[in-house]
Parts: sequence; C-alpha cells; structure tokens
Amino acid sequence: MPDILDALLDQIEGNKDATADSVYVKTADGQIKFAAADLDELFGELEQVGTIKDADVETPLYEQKVTEADKKAQADRSSKYGIGVKSGGAVTKPKKWKDVEDDDFGDPVNYRYPIHDETHVRNALSRWGDEENRKGYSSEEQSTIKSRIDAAAKKFGIGDDEEKK
Repeated sequence: MPDILDALLDQIEGNKDATADSVYVKTADGQIKFAAADLDELFGELEQVGTIKDADVETPLYEQKVTEADKKAQADRSSKYGIGVKSGGAVTKPKKWKDVEDDDFGDPVNYRYPIHDETHVRNALSRWGDEENRKGYSSEEQSTIKSRIDAAAKKFGIGDDEEKK
C-alpha cells in the first residue's frame, strides 16, 4: 500500500469526491476509485503524511502555504529534538493538533505520532511497530522516537512489552 500511496500523492491534482461507499481521486493519469473496505487503511496511511484523518479531508500538504519562518521553525525543532525534516512531513502543526504541545509527538519535527493521550499512544505504538513507518528515519532518530513513545506509554500505564515492539 505505501508504494501506491506514494504514487497517488505524487499525482494528486487536488480533485476529490467522497461518497459513503467509495472515494474517487482524479490524477494526471486518470481517476482512481477506492472501495469503502479499503478506506480505513487508506486514511491510516494518509494520516501519517498529514492529509486525511477519519474521512475528514483537511488541507493536503501539497496545498499548504509554507513560509520561510515556518521552515526555520521546523529546522529549529530538528536541532532541538535530533530528528531530521522528512519528505511528506508537516512543516507546520496541523490545525487539529493546534492545542497539542510539540513535546506530545513522537516526531515533533514533522508532527507525526501524537502521544498526548492513551488512545494516541496506543496508536503510535502500533504504527511505530510497523517497519514501513520507521524506514525513513536513521537508527538514531528511530531510537529517539521510540524512547519518546515508550516514555508516553509508561506515563499512561501502558507497559505490555508485546505492544511496544
């Protein structure tokens, strides 16, 4: 699925039409239809790059207006947290996370893996457990993010070692 999403995100022209049982995305090469059964997985993957959450279409990353000040703020976060700026990462904090502190993200540089409550910590543990989600990070960055997620899990009393892969 990630290869399909990478290709899809590269080709999206911004024309989306969602219905109860399917989503159509118009691309430069035509139109792609996603069945409702595939939507949960699609939304989960797109959430990681900051485009869609629970069928609530927000401003996609490719349409965000990013200023030089935004880029500098992200570079400052990168220096502070020791995590690099990633392709597809959010430069600015998504609106739905505006009240969440930077320290409450596993990756606060790219605003990925929110860990501000028990539900999101469990989600971060699950997503971070997927090798595909870790592969864009260096071993040092992976260690940093894992430590941040594990600390949040401990804070919320989530201690099952199997859950913290």
